[in-house]
Amino acid sequence: MSIAEIARRAAALEQENRRLLILQALKEDRDYRINDRELQAIARITGRSLSLDELHAELNWLEDNDLVELERLDSIVIARLKHRGLEIVDGMAIVPGVARPALDL
Repeated sequence: MSIAEIARRAAALEQENRRLLILQALKEDRDYRINDRELQAIARITGRSLSLDELHAELNWLEDNDLVELERLDSIVIARLKHRGLEIVDGMAIVPGVARPALDL
């Protein structure tokens, strides 16, 4: 495997983990809803710094795959976890492009 292939795979794994992180954060919220600024702060706290553009791209991907619903209010985007997204966080469903949660043993 070439260095370029390793770098591409590492980038893909990081992207899958970012998407899972977003879904997990939404599950932990009482209303299953978090705005983009708060999600950005959560990513930063967990060592996954994201620009708003990068975060919006991930949120759009999650919406396109029916895992979250997005509400746009002026310059703020609010994400709401959908049932299918919850199934992924709970390990009940698998979607290519989203990391699987770790098992609690």
